[in-house]
Amino acid sequence: TIFDFDKLEYDAGSRGPARRDHAAAVLGKFMLIHGGISHESAALSNDFNLYNLEQDCWCELKVFGCERPALSHHKLASTAKKYRKPNRYNENCASEEFYMFGGKTQEGTSVNTLYRIRLEGVSAVRVEKIDAKRAPMPRFEIVWNSSKLDTLVHGGKTHEETSSKRSYRGVFHDIHLFDTTKEIWLEPTIGGYPTTVRFGMASVSIGSAVVVFGGCNASHFHDGDLY
Repeated sequence: TIFDFDKLEYDAGSRGPARRDHAAAVLGKFMLIHGGISHESAALSNDFNLYNLEQDCWCELKVFGCERPALSHHKLASTAKKYRKPNRYNENCASEEFYMFGGKTQEGTSVNTLYRIRLEGVSAVRVEKIDAKRAPMPRFEIVWNSSKLDTLVHGGKTHEETSSKRSYRGVFHDIHLFDTTKEIWLEPTIGGYPTTVRFGMASVSIGSAVVVFGGCNASHFHDGDLY
C-alpha cells in the first residue's frame, strides 16, 4: 500500500510477494525486500525482490555470492556511500549498498551475521558475508538504521532468555555502531537518557539522528516511549 502525502490518500499499488516479518529498505527509486514468513506454508523465504517506486512494478532478483540462511525478523539498511562510478540504474541514488543484519532462522535460532548487498542492475544482487570482529550478540527485532556512514544497532531479543550487563531475560538495551567505510563494529560510550531493554520497536533515520518508538521489554509493552 502506498500513502501519498500530497494527496493524503492511499493507493493500492501493484501486488508483491505476500509475506510478513521480512526485511525492507529503500535505495533511490527502489525498495529491496528479503526473506520473511511465507503466507502459503509459514516457511521462511530466502529470496530478494525489488520494487520500482516510480514504475510501480516488482521483480524477483537473481542472487550471486555467498550462501545465507532463510531469515525472518531481520533488518536491511541502505548506506550513505556515494557511487564510485556513475550508475545508470540509480542515477538519483545517494547510496551504494545495503547491509543486512540479525534475524531468526527457520529453527528459531537468532543470528548476528552481517551481509553486504549490492544491486547489479535491476535484475540481480550480489551478497557478501562480512566477518567483522566484535559483532553484537545474536538477536532479532532490532533497531538497524543508517545515519551518514554509520549504521546503528539497538536492542532486540535473543531466543535464549539469559541476562547479562547488556540484556535482561534475553532482551537487549545496548547500542552498537557499524562503520560502513572501515567495516568495523564499534560500541560507543552513550550519554544522555539511559536506554532500556526493548525489542519490536519502530525506528527511522532523520538527518544525523535515529528516532525510536515503542516496543516491548521482557514482560510488557513500553508506554509509548519516543527517543
